[in-house]
Amino acid sequence: MLYNYNSDIINKILPINCEAYLKNKGWSETGKLGNVAKLFGKANDGGKFFEVLVPTKTDVGDFKSVMLKLLFTLQDFENRNLDYIANDIVLSKFDVLRVIAFKGDTSTNLPLEAAKMLLDRIFAMMASAAQSVITQQPYFSQRRVEVNEFLSKLRMGHTERGSFIVTLQTPIAPIILEPSLLFDAEPLITEEPFGRQVTVRLCSLISEANTIANEPESNTLTQSIARGMSANFFEALADITEVCGDAGTNLDMTWAAVRPIQSAWNIKDKFIVEKEKVEILREAGRTLRTRMPETDVEVIGYVRTLDKDKNADKGTIKLNDVVSRPMRVISAELDLKHYNQAIEAHKNRDIVVIKGDLQKGGRGSVITNISEFKVIDITEIS
Repeated sequence: MLYNYNSDIINKILPINCEAYLKNKGWSETGKLGNVAKLFGKANDGGKFFEVLVPTKTDVGDFKSVMLKLLFTLQDFENRNLDYIANDIVLSKFDVLRVIAFKGDTSTNLPLEAAKMLLDRIFAMMASAAQSVITQQPYFSQRRVEVNEFLSKLRMGHTERGSFIVTLQTPIAPIILEPSLLFDAEPLITEEPFGRQVTVRLCSLISEANTIANEPESNTLTQSIARGMSANFFEALADITEVCGDAGTNLDMTWAAVRPIQSAWNIKDKFIVEKEKVEILREAGRTLRTRMPETDVEVIGYVRTLDKDKNADKGTIKLNDVVSRPMRVISAELDLKHYNQAIEAHKNRDIVVIKGDLQKGGRGSVITNISEFKVIDITEIS
């Protein structure tokens, strides 16, 4: 019976995955057999003690039979299906996102076009989380090379019975040393591998999007950009939720056992997004899109106001932009040389030309990264 079990599963199981799985389940190392195997043990709820052997190498002659015996021992201990246990051990090297549509409704079929959209938008949601780990901005128009490399490593797991459940697997590098030896203090999330930073960011963004949908406020939305929120993320989550039926969508993350999550991070990993939030999420995304900076913009106008502290080496001006329709007021922070030129322009009613990136916000527009500043004498034009 042992040797009839699916050998493909056995071939995918590595000793490091077994060890991580057992430690994650509360098993303790009880001994070693030289340098070829470790013993792990644990008592069940009834007090019966179980012990398993975990090879430290895959090239030992009886590797397959030892792994099979381990699996069947775990089946007896956990009282679970053998396939599920084996699959969980294989997945111990992945952070696994589960997106659940039509939870508990086995009578609903998902139209093929909707299923296609669901997969596409899950991928887009993960992409926007990855982008935000590298840089924070309200809207991403292009994916960075690092993000495309990360996305190419993602895998979709088998769908699960009982509902329409999509699983997305992110490979996570294992901790080579024992966590107690590796970390003298709690590690920072930014010290984690990129894949783990993305999955942690994904969970924090889902949580934040839910909060904003419950209490949509402009200042909260603006502040969320610095924490990685983007129009792309709002829109992807809205589309996923709409596809997932009247009950909305359930999302949960299972963390790779080979790299345990630190309790100090206090990460929430189970979420429900109700369908009633879809339009709010979409509006939040639309609002953030309008705040995307316009790059290399030329602003032409008259100086409206000037403001500078007495001893400061910079000053702020506001321009009436005479080119845009309707007319808009734009702020710019200038160095002392250009600020003094702006003072003269204001006195003489001359036109000022500024080139830079235009950032739109709740309190008006601001031009940053200024690449050119010049004053045009109005008398020369006439």
